[in-house]
Amino acid sequence: MRPVTKFFIDAYCALSNEPEWHEEIMHVKLTLERPLSELTADIFFQQYAYVVLCSYWKEQYARREWEKFFDAGDLEVISNRRKRAAIANGINHAAEWLVELKRSDNPIEYLDTLPMIGEVTRCHLARNIGIDCVKPDRHLIRIAATFGYGHSDKVKEQYEIVTRMCKDIQTEIGGSEQLGVIDVVLWRWCNLGRF
Repeated sequence: MRPVTKFFIDAYCALSNEPEWHEEIMHVKLTLERPLSELTADIFFQQYAYVVLCSYWKEQYARREWEKFFDAGDLEVISNRRKRAAIANGINHAAEWLVELKRSDNPIEYLDTLPMIGEVTRCHLARNIGIDCVKPDRHLIRIAATFGYGHSDKVKEQYEIVTRMCKDIQTEIGGSEQLGVIDVVLWRWCNLGRF
């Protein structure tokens, strides 16, 4: 067994024993099992807004902003002007974007056309709406480098590196876990400061 697979298994077992993180893992599993054709405009918009808020912000802060926005139903509670404008745009266009997404031959690339969504955040949004993929964020890049998968400053290569790492883990555990679940477990473990 590769050391990175053992690392994943240890993180998965530990997080699964904590109710909040077990619930997060189960939510991701269920999301990835839902066909994209069943995705609603409301869920798409909620995830779009969440990913926009997460961009360059610590997840815990972004989640608080997201909850404030959806509780208040008021864009003015969002502290960042650019993020507020992107989310306002999403309010007006999420249903249209979803139609285009479902028609797209490459849904992940399509997401890159949305306001405030880039090469990394498109993978975050894709995973959150049910497309099984890996987000090449700083935590997964650091894990990949630590376990000998290499490092790159180019996002495309980072994506290939972290995807290869997660596919290796997936293969070694018998293909029983979606890439998005492996991603979330590794990311959450680092986000909690456990790596």
